[in-house]
Amino acid sequence: MIDMHVHILPGVDDGAKDVQMTREMAMRAADAGITFIVATPHVYRAQDQQRNRHGLRIARSIAHEAGLGLNLGCEFNYRALLEAGTRELDAFCLSGTRCILLEFSCSELLPRWDALVSEMMDNGYLPIIAHPERYRYLQRDFGIAQEMRDLGCELQVDACGLMAPLMSDERRTARRLLREGMADYVASDAHRPGDYDDYEKAYRTFRGEWPRDNRLTQALLTQRKERANDGR
Repeated sequence: MIDMHVHILPGVDDGAKDVQMTREMAMRAADAGITFIVATPHVYRAQDQQRNRHGLRIARSIAHEAGLGLNLGCEFNYRALLEAGTRELDAFCLSGTRCILLEFSCSELLPRWDALVSEMMDNGYLPIIAHPERYRYLQRDFGIAQEMRDLGCELQVDACGLMAPLMSDERRTARRLLREGMADYVASDAHRPGDYDDYEKAYRTFRGEWPRDNRLTQALLTQRKERANDGR
């Protein structure tokens, strides 16, 4: 099972604060049934990704000890995208694919967001919208989620959103996205080991609805097959 949104690199953002927490997160992820992690540290400025690469070697070694594969991606904030532009975004893609985990503002819908993601796709990149259940404008107008999918975006729901407090807008929106087949991914968005408690609870509760057919998973499987063939 792939967890494609995890803040596991030590000391780079608001996730794992040190190597010990990275180790605890990796062990907890393995206990939860994860076999492969895409590390997705926050990127608020384009240059942040260079900083993130420094923690990759350490985290990958720790993940390997826990029986996990680990590659680098990022949670690419819309402000960094506006700074970098929509061309030459390979450094921000998930695990060597053409998929980018894109984070919008939670409070206000970015003007001409649709033109921005369309331009990304015109340049060969697939935007995966991070935790849309948190976006207050989408909570009020669920049609925005459909617009995102109609444009060709994929949507990633957080497990903690599915298990959010009863009657909360976040929980209601997350569960509707999953129920209506609009969630292409459920990820942990783990920042600490205990976040995998919500992941396990969500998987037990929604196992029959858990999304598996998405372009990132297909791309990663293709990568593995190519590497296996190269090793023959």
